[in-house]
Amino acid sequence: MAFIALLFINNWAFSQNSNCSRETLFGKTKICLPKIDGYQECYLDSSVKTFADATEIPANMVLGYYLTNDTFKKKDSIGLFIPNDVFKIYGTKELMNIQANNNFLNQMKGFMKSNFISKNWNSIKNDIDKIGYEIEVKSPTIIKSYSKTKNSFTLVMLVKYEPKDSKPYTLAMTINILLINKRIIWFAYYLQFKNKESVQKAQEKSDLILEKILKSNQ
Repeated sequence: MAFIALLFINNWAFSQNSNCSRETLFGKTKICLPKIDGYQECYLDSSVKTFADATEIPANMVLGYYLTNDTFKKKDSIGLFIPNDVFKIYGTKELMNIQANNNFLNQMKGFMKSNFISKNWNSIKNDIDKIGYEIEVKSPTIIKSYSKTKNSFTLVMLVKYEPKDSKPYTLAMTINILLINKRIIWFAYYLQFKNKESVQKAQEKSDLILEKILKSNQ
């Protein structure tokens, strides 16, 4: 009987981890980085990690970084300079050891809904400039905001980038706040903007990824 119970527990533990590409820690809290069809979680790859860390503001820490399977295979030849159909999961260092609940999440929703990004763009841009990349990042245009679940909040936006020595480009992107294991976790999805369908496509993909992240961390 004890053997059967042990076998059940081991199988349960395996099934819990089988949805994760890998697990990582945000402070002392374990976060599952889920397997997503069509994508490769590759933050621990040396070239991806270098790029992801170099393009993240100092206040944040990258937990996971996903490229499409095709992009991951070609990353060394095509480069990663302009993100397209990629997403990252990350955390804010100041919140690493702070327990959060739905009230805390709702407060953050309130900040984001109150044009927080636009009102504080100069401060945000100063943090972006500290990264050191020669790219002018314009103030985002917020398209919409919504809560897909009680444990999430999403902003959909367009952001224009103007590199110093190349053509400007615009990304359709989402910024998502998630309540996971009593911690505030973020994820951002990026897609090159071609037309209005790009915004809808970015939102749909982001929603599917969001649901997968939350489900894998239940």
